[in-house]
Amino acid sequence: MQSSSSISKQAAAQSRKLFQKGQSLYQKQAYARAVEVLESAKSLGLASSELSLLLSDCYMKLGQLQKGTDILLQAASRDENNPKICQTAGHACLRLGLDDLAVKFFARNLQLSPGDPKAYYHYANALQQAVRIDEAIELLQEIIPIYPDQDYLWDSLGNSVALRDGPDKALVFFEEALKLNPDNGTIYNNITQAYESVGDYEQALNHARKAVKLLPNSPEAHMNLATSLLISGHLAEGWQEYEWRKNLQKPGARRMPDHIPAWQGEDLAGKTLLIGGEQGVGDEIFLCGLYYGLIDQADKLYIGCDERLLPLYKACFKNAEVVAYKDSKDRKTGQFIRHYPDLKNTEIDYFCLNFDLFKIFWQKKEDLDRHKARRLEIPADITSDWQARLGELPSQKNVGFSWRSGKITVSRSLQYAPLSEWAELIKQTPNTNFINLQYGECREELEELEKLSGQRIYSFPELDLKDDFLNSAALMSCLDLVVGPATTCNTLAVNTGVETWWLYSGDPWWLMGTNNPPWLENGHVFSKNMNEKWSDFMGKISDRLRRHL
Repeated sequence: MQSSSSISKQAAAQSRKLFQKGQSLYQKQAYARAVEVLESAKSLGLASSELSLLLSDCYMKLGQLQKGTDILLQAASRDENNPKICQTAGHACLRLGLDDLAVKFFARNLQLSPGDPKAYYHYANALQQAVRIDEAIELLQEIIPIYPDQDYLWDSLGNSVALRDGPDKALVFFEEALKLNPDNGTIYNNITQAYESVGDYEQALNHARKAVKLLPNSPEAHMNLATSLLISGHLAEGWQEYEWRKNLQKPGARRMPDHIPAWQGEDLAGKTLLIGGEQGVGDEIFLCGLYYGLIDQADKLYIGCDERLLPLYKACFKNAEVVAYKDSKDRKTGQFIRHYPDLKNTEIDYFCLNFDLFKIFWQKKEDLDRHKARRLEIPADITSDWQARLGELPSQKNVGFSWRSGKITVSRSLQYAPLSEWAELIKQTPNTNFINLQYGECREELEELEKLSGQRIYSFPELDLKDDFLNSAALMSCLDLVVGPATTCNTLAVNTGVETWWLYSGDPWWLMGTNNPPWLENGHVFSKNMNEKWSDFMGKISDRLRRHL
């Protein structure tokens, strides 16, 4: 009989052998097989930091971010003095949106590596993502004089200054970073928006192209180039770059049905077409008014959507078949796969994602006057109920509004005017019923708005603005105007036919070089220069609103 010590030695030897095999598989990008081997090594008792880092990265390469992060958190609890573990765990937390936890890991990494300028860089970036911009700027201003030749520190300072003071104020820091390292593609990517903010679209586009040249496999660089091209009206090339939104290496990416031929705009007479939803639910709704034209053209149109949209779409698209998609995870690759169980045995001629309609319909500027959306055909019995309820309010004019999305990130926050500015707009607009369309938990914000404006905000608590899209659309269709940022609320409102104002910081790519969405006659975009103060911009909107009403 073998002794426990000899078994332990054998297990240790076997686990080290498995670890080496896992390393080899990782280098060959066989991540799923590497996970199996490394998990076997772990089960034999190997608990080194190297194993945790490698196993975690394999899971992340397979798209299993939470699993990879959990492994890092366990490793950090065992080895809190390992800077590599702290740094990697910090990056993983940022990818999952765990910004406060990321700050803690990078702070610990900085304590362990006080002489490493990259440690300051990572900590500053984490502070930035946690919307602690002043702290990030203060840290970088203290450390850059000590490490003045580190381009990435200047780049990070530029990002933070752009968020706090406007992209134009950040140009000098980005340019200094490029002087130090003209081969850093990330800096070219970041400086693009700064040039756009001062109206230098040619420079913005040049720098976006350089970023892609230096970072040819970066989805972020390609998407940045796509938006620059589309803003400038270079549609055909812009849509080609926009295909990178489908890259499966992006967090949360879904593999779409690839067994159905992609629709490229072929004649749909006698053919069936499946349009699949993509990205967020607001994105799914964005172009839905164009579906009526496709229903007229195709022998049969299938609309795949988030299950929350089923009641709305089934009520409005009676001549199409509306089905919900389901997402599952491939055990081998870890990738999410989107499929349509209700269409399992259905023969379909073509498939496209809803945002593919952009490139199919509008390849050049001459196409922009074609393909107009129709308003959603909401059942009259539902809208009449909302008309009656609105008729009970004191004023004749009804303006719906929202002020943010449900998820706020540091980049998204730039698109949202402060509540105090909304309160001032409401205060300056008399004889108007302001209707709350903000979804999610917002009671405290509503109370603050009423306190600051001195006006009542009308809400319908029984209406679930987040998930009941049919009744939300019916309410919106009865209003005189809907105002707000580019969120699901405005996207739904504009498709009901109500006049809708988007308040946008910068230039939306989906305007395709125009002033308003070409396919929507009732949608109007009011663009704030990214360097303009929200107070000045909202003052202009307030004046326009009073004249409009």
